[in-house]
Amino acid sequence: MERSVTAKSAKSVFFEEFNDIDIFIEDTSQGYVKIFEEILGRVFESEFRISKIFPLGGKTTVIDEHSKHRDSFSRPTLYIVDGDLDLIHFEANSEPGLYHLPYYCIENLLLDENGLLEILNEEDPITLKGTLIEAFDYVTWRKETVTPLADLFIDYGICYKKHPPTATVSYEVKNLISSNSGLLDLAKVEARKKEIVDIIKSTVGEEEYNELRRSIEYRVMSEHSEIERFISGKDYLLPLLLLRIRMITKTKTPSLNIKSRLAMKCNIEKIQDCKRFVGMPA
Repeated sequence: MERSVTAKSAKSVFFEEFNDIDIFIEDTSQGYVKIFEEILGRVFESEFRISKIFPLGGKTTVIDEHSKHRDSFSRPTLYIVDGDLDLIHFEANSEPGLYHLPYYCIENLLLDENGLLEILNEEDPITLKGTLIEAFDYVTWRKETVTPLADLFIDYGICYKKHPPTATVSYEVKNLISSNSGLLDLAKVEARKKEIVDIIKSTVGEEEYNELRRSIEYRVMSEHSEIERFISGKDYLLPLLLLRIRMITKTKTPSLNIKSRLAMKCNIEKIQDCKRFVGMPA
């Protein structure tokens, strides 16, 4: 295992001629390197040339690799990890050479309303754009989806700390819907929430749960328009939106293709601060 990670990390040496910065990420899934390359190529467009990004596999692995090398960078270097449920606890802190995304994961960045509406229009060559936008009704979707899921993810975050063996985000969002509209079945969400809360209370008691809940809820919900950053874009929000796009346009385009196109269109303003955390040679 150690040898494998070292080998993945060492690959960057072979691309030094084409890269001005070495960037390491978690995701090894097919297509995700390209998504990161599209997004980070735009972010660093005027600073660094990026031809290749290196997936290491797993948050702990990336953080461990950063720890090994943080005092000896020979080139501009950046290790990037997801916010995940650590974001709920405001524990996703960046430092030189290590950048915690200010979102649950990179897919949250793809939840760009303008980009999604462009995709919607591109996927239906017949229906007028205004008609498609009206049918998509992003405002209503967001109102009926983001708050209930943020509420659920607060409890996921507590459970992650207090009863780690319990499956949380791995519980598929398809279990929380009853149609292909991309809208939640709120009764199913409530049932899931009760299941998680019962586990937490059986572990720490009702009083401690209520105290934790109040503290986290206050901080998360005070984010107002940004509360979706605490919800998994990969496993929850984006699958719902893609389901909605497919219902309206009848498109058969693979999800990965749509994600790649969104990476070219999405607003990158909220991760511009990653430039401040690039590790530089001493």
